[in-house]
Amino acid sequence: MFCRWLKPQPGYLQFVERREASTKDDVVKALNDAIDRREEGLVIKSPSSIYKPNLRNGSGWVKIKPEYVDSLSDELDLLIVGGYFGVGRRSGMISHFMCAVAVSSSTPGEHPQVFHSFCKVGSGYTMNELRELDQQLRPHWNTFDTKRPPGSIILAPGFKEKPDVWVEPSKSKIVQIKAAEIITSDKFKTGVTLRFPRLEAVRNDKMWYECLDLNELARLKSMAEGKLTYQHANAEEKSEPAKKRRREAARVEHTRTVAEHFKPADVSSVKEISQLFQDKEFYIVNGPSSHSKAVLEKKVAENGGTLTQNPGPDTFCIVAERINVRVKNIISQKQFDVVKASWLINCLESGELKAWLPDDMFHSSSRTADKFAEEYDRHGDSYTENATSESLKKVFENVQGNNSVVPLSTDEILDISQRYFPDNSLLGLFKHCRVYLDQFTRVGDNSKGIPNCSLELVGLKLRMYGAQVTGSFDSKVTHVILDGRDLCRLAELQKVTQERKLKQHLVTLDWVTQSVEAERLLPERQFRPVT
Repeated sequence: MFCRWLKPQPGYLQFVERREASTKDDVVKALNDAIDRREEGLVIKSPSSIYKPNLRNGSGWVKIKPEYVDSLSDELDLLIVGGYFGVGRRSGMISHFMCAVAVSSSTPGEHPQVFHSFCKVGSGYTMNELRELDQQLRPHWNTFDTKRPPGSIILAPGFKEKPDVWVEPSKSKIVQIKAAEIITSDKFKTGVTLRFPRLEAVRNDKMWYECLDLNELARLKSMAEGKLTYQHANAEEKSEPAKKRRREAARVEHTRTVAEHFKPADVSSVKEISQLFQDKEFYIVNGPSSHSKAVLEKKVAENGGTLTQNPGPDTFCIVAERINVRVKNIISQKQFDVVKASWLINCLESGELKAWLPDDMFHSSSRTADKFAEEYDRHGDSYTENATSESLKKVFENVQGNNSVVPLSTDEILDISQRYFPDNSLLGLFKHCRVYLDQFTRVGDNSKGIPNCSLELVGLKLRMYGAQVTGSFDSKVTHVILDGRDLCRLAELQKVTQERKLKQHLVTLDWVTQSVEAERLLPERQFRPVT
């Protein structure tokens, strides 16, 4: 069917050769042809079968690779020269190994002294085999230091692939490795490495110096363009597939599906009760604990809206309670309005499609951002709508969050207060007063206060009603408050005020309490302290 519609083009689209087979000879011939063409193998399927992901048994599809058959694949005896620490259930042990080939000595009969890194292997063995191999090599591991690398183990320039630990070759083990082919790589000193290597066995029958050498590696590389499976299969031979020793329990086939919290709700039986969201398409990513994704989707459907799991040009908005990886990806596209779930819940509860506010958004599309720029300032304060206590609270939070606080002097604050709030308020009763409290043992020295001084409570009341309380007796002070029971510093205070151009009012604390009771500033002369 595809052949009629599509035209193959090398490097872009290519049709795989297929042929019908009904006997073992047909399969063997096809496998040998694949080996000759340096292909990975075959896929055999029943004509009536349907492809099912992650289903290996009973699916009607079988994958055959030459390396699956022991008699068709070359095995390499390599020397372990390094190790990598594992994670998860392999933590606390070496889980992957760096293997090397020997550089043959120029002296006949002499063991090799130098080994070149060749590959990294981390599969093919069971946990018990890994623990046993780890126990055998553990006493001989040394931390790999790039400043002082071992002279007997040569890695690629720049240490592009280096192990966590290394072992002296004479203390190591030879392992039997099987792989698909030899491929070019700049990560290892040999300039090549193995594709899909797996450890088949530990060669306890071989000495450390009896591993593959560079000359033998070059020969294997030159044969069959690096393919390690170049021998033909024979239909008459009873070649058994390579046994997989890692299976300790029967494989349980699982049908892959989407996690429950990502699944769309089934809205096929939902009855429409309103047209609140008519002609609007939503993609709901997640919701709060009180309104899950499924609950919100059903509510949208009930109110005439449509749902999608793949937002597109017709999507009204994306709804999310929190930003996760999916939401970040959507925001990075800079195409969609990403709205907080609280906006949707508010619409549902009020029965009204509310306009978006800047505070409702996780992200605004360019069109929505332009609209907000016309109607709101950068802190979210509307140019046209009257402010409420709730909206002001959010605006001030945005000001704080944007580090946009502008420091103002006391005089500037008073000027703003008088300009925009001219009406008298009891809480601004002392707003024009800069007050010095006589609560220190020395005038103007706030380093040592009088213990349990009654003026401390007066200071709190003054601040509550708008006064600026200072510990410095400077020329800007308008009032000095004293406790009539302690006038030890009165003479000194009077002397300082007489020398200043701006005279300060010296009053007792009764002036403060009675002015608050009268809800107006009483004349100071009635409260002058008298000794």
